[in-house]
Amino acid sequence: MISSLFNSRISSYFQNKLSFLSPELQDLEVSGPSLIFLIIVIVISSFFNPNFFAFLWSNVADILPLAFAALGATIVILSGEIDLSIGAAISLVNAVTVVAYGQPNITGGQALLIGFATGILTGVFNGIVVAYLRLKSLLATFATSFIYGGLALWLLPQPGGSFPALFSVRYRSSLGFLPMPFILLLLGIIFWLFYRRHKAGQSSISVGGNAEAAFANGIPVPRTKFRSFIVSGALIALSGLSLTCMIVSGDPNIGDPYTLQAITASVIGGASLYGGVGSGLGAIAGALILGFLKNIIFFLGIPSYFQEFVHGAIVISILVVISYVRFRGE
Repeated sequence: MISSLFNSRISSYFQNKLSFLSPELQDLEVSGPSLIFLIIVIVISSFFNPNFFAFLWSNVADILPLAFAALGATIVILSGEIDLSIGAAISLVNAVTVVAYGQPNITGGQALLIGFATGILTGVFNGIVVAYLRLKSLLATFATSFIYGGLALWLLPQPGGSFPALFSVRYRSSLGFLPMPFILLLLGIIFWLFYRRHKAGQSSISVGGNAEAAFANGIPVPRTKFRSFIVSGALIALSGLSLTCMIVSGDPNIGDPYTLQAITASVIGGASLYGGVGSGLGAIAGALILGFLKNIIFFLGIPSYFQEFVHGAIVISILVVISYVRFRGE
């Protein structure tokens, strides 16, 4: 009870602070620090790697799965919940897609559609368990992560299978003069801007900020949370499909690192784990920051056994600075 009251007050504080701004300006207010950090990271990357911009979109293609996952994580966090099954769901999408392609008369495009539907179904299941069965999302999605991971291992006991190499070529190619990774990144941003202005996004923010007040104002709280998990499931499906197109094979554990990375990118992007505050634009920026940081560490020549430590220390430093900036006006 005390914890719920504290969480709602924290979220209400941020919402009241941003309430006078338009949705776009609110988004920039929340994601501003992460966008500044992204510019700094890009400048540093270009300094240590003279070919950074030459391979920029190739690097973005590698980071896109995390960007989609972070966007999905943010939408759930906005509603006041958290999803610990992201990585397992990504693995399941990858396994289902590759196994489906291995069946007779199933084309690569059909396999992608089957994988996409799988991701949405994980969101539906999570939404039912959390919104309608009213289990705590932290525990519920931790449990469903074992279900999805187990299904992935059952379908694909070990890495293998294949997927048409043509999809990998198209994933890293250009459409006209625009690189495909840029188009996909832009579509993710456009989707977020649409969702942020749509009734679904506004309801999610209201529920995450103060579920009791949202209910009193006629917002269906369970339905809103359920819808948030479905939308997140679709974005997680895109993450899994992006990975599949990258590696053109299957791996039942390929999504394991993405759960905490996606949540971290979301928080770097301005999301509050108390709910009601967050930015999809910031989440995408957070994913790019995490991805580019690895390149910086590599080009610094830091020994491999020390790279994870340095990466973690830098991420913590960024989180500390962003937290300080967020609370400086309190």
